[in-house]
Amino acid sequence: MPRSCSVEGCDRAARALGWCNMHYLRVWDGGDLGPAVSAYVARASYDRCTAEGCKVAPRSRTSPYCEKHYYRLRRTGTLETANASGPFEACAYCGGESHGRQFCGGKCAARFKRGCPRTVSCQVCEVEFEPINGATTCSVACGAVRDREAFRSWRQKALTDPEYRIRYNARMFAAYHKRRQVIDAAVERISYVEVFERDGWGCQLCGQPVDRSVAWPHPLFPSLDHIVPLSKGGRHEIGNVQLAHLRCNLSKGDSPLGSSKATAHDRLPHPRIRRQVSARGAHG
Repeated sequence: MPRSCSVEGCDRAARALGWCNMHYLRVWDGGDLGPAVSAYVARASYDRCTAEGCKVAPRSRTSPYCEKHYYRLRRTGTLETANASGPFEACAYCGGESHGRQFCGGKCAARFKRGCPRTVSCQVCEVEFEPINGATTCSVACGAVRDREAFRSWRQKALTDPEYRIRYNARMFAAYHKRRQVIDAAVERISYVEVFERDGWGCQLCGQPVDRSVAWPHPLFPSLDHIVPLSKGGRHEIGNVQLAHLRCNLSKGDSPLGSSKATAHDRLPHPRIRRQVSARGAHG
């Protein structure tokens, strides 16, 4: 059975806030539950808000309430605050001076309504601090330590969990091809094993053999290197790729082999490999 209007003597069905449609529209229009004033009868004028203790000017000449009390009456059906009447000695959230108000500012009010804790413990040094925008560390240095620990944990998982490695490689492969399609680069389906067999399982940057049993992200893991980097206009096709150690590939970067920025002597990552390359060049 529908509820009836909460106004005394009114038996109409309630629409919102316990009022029927007529009384609800009266509050909406004039801020009062009284009967509508005839258009031919002059309304009373007000110099200030009629709410107890309020000295603010009304929202209009004929409105009995200021903006704050008018909208409070529309939202809650009462002129009183939802929590307490005040005045307050200190901010309910941070404990600072609030000049009689419940909160010292909008930031404390918003955090209080969202249920945010006043302080949290840093994940690294366990020092109590005031979180900003959901921060979990108290400083940039602690954030860097947390990121390094997360990377070590991820790398250990990648080295020891074959199933995770397969899923990660599949995601990276899909993201790579999507990225290449966005910039309208030529993308050719390349078989890694075909390229590695073509190059005889030897690194084309350092000349050393590649161990096919090494797991990613080991530095000697077999990787696919673009001879002319994609950022320099190279194409992702069978003629522009070669086998390289992961370490050699990362050391080469986005510079083509043979340029002044990246040569076989300067860009190889390990001194022992550089000596072997120099020795082969001297005897050749």
